[in-house]
Amino acid sequence: MILGQKIKLKPNNKQKTYIRKACGNARLAWNWWLAQAKKKLQQNEKLDFLSLKKEFNAIKKIEYPFVYETTKRAVQQPFIYLKQAFSDYFKWKKWMPKFKKKKDGYGSFYIGNGGFKVIQTDNPKRPKLHIANLKTPIKMMEWIRFKEGRIVAWEVLIEGDNYFVSLQIELPDHYLTDIYWKCENQARVGIDLWVNAVATLSDWTAFPNIRPLKNVLDKLKHEQRKLSRRISTYKRLWWIPESWSMKDFDKPKRYYKQLNKVRRIHLRVKQLRKNYLHQMTTYITRKYKYVGLEDLNVSGMLKNHKLALAIADVWFYEFRRQIEYKALIKWNEVRFVDRWFASTKTCHKCWYRKGKDDMPLSERVFVCDRCWYKENRDLNASINILKEAFKI
Repeated sequence: MILGQKIKLKPNNKQKTYIRKACGNARLAWNWWLAQAKKKLQQNEKLDFLSLKKEFNAIKKIEYPFVYETTKRAVQQPFIYLKQAFSDYFKWKKWMPKFKKKKDGYGSFYIGNGGFKVIQTDNPKRPKLHIANLKTPIKMMEWIRFKEGRIVAWEVLIEGDNYFVSLQIELPDHYLTDIYWKCENQARVGIDLWVNAVATLSDWTAFPNIRPLKNVLDKLKHEQRKLSRRISTYKRLWWIPESWSMKDFDKPKRYYKQLNKVRRIHLRVKQLRKNYLHQMTTYITRKYKYVGLEDLNVSGMLKNHKLALAIADVWFYEFRRQIEYKALIKWNEVRFVDRWFASTKTCHKCWYRKGKDDMPLSERVFVCDRCWYKENRDLNASINILKEAFKI
């Protein structure tokens, strides 16, 4: 079993320069191979990735000598990623690989097994990471969680002005269920997902929506307006002097300073949302052995522009993904109810089903027209999901 862990790094200025150089080399290799592959496809030639790799290795010492300033694995792994991306593209006929841009603020490079070394310090909670061709090791903000496992691969990431390392640890299958994470009982639960309460359980437990994006939306709009005003000079000119060079068209430093502010807000929203979902899914998989979920069509739900922002802020798919892999670790069972099952419009007492237009979204209380049972709309739906999933 392979699990991942993401650790924040605290590099100094020289280490930041090294990481950004390595990410730039990885981006260069990806874009070079992608350009050559697209050229082959346009000429109706067969894609031979091995010959493309040999061609890049032959010219990189002459045309791109700076790639030797960082670890050699930074320009090797993009070839494997691109090969897999084209294999998926030919299989599904969509998701064509795209060129990577420096201005996106995200970058990464793969270290692999053998290209790194973890150095223990006086503080066991703050080890250091040593990378090839880097003189000083980088400080890590937390320890490696699973010491009994074997580290398979590392990948250094840049998100805005933050630096992380993502590692994959190989563990024995019985390790987590027997020692680390174990389900407490054999209980069953049905879960209804919506935007008012992210998850409503059939045992009256509800997790409120913290709305990480909506709470900072006004601040984000304000910072993005400031960013749009800090554009480069050429966009405000109707005439360009001949004496100007291309450096005069570069965006000013204050533009990138403001851009980092916007990126920090987005990263904070992402971290809050993911942390909250991890707390929820860990609680559910620890307490309940059997979990019933609704197979939601999230992409179809996002087409409703009145609810798209609220639904995207909840992250339904990430909730399902975490439930599935954590249940697999603990040997729990997850069952899915068909998306066309009318869980909201059905009374769980007498199984009376309301009509198509009898339950608008504004009506938050379910009232049965047959037995006059009255209950919260989401709680009634979660009980119906539990009964349908396990046929109680």
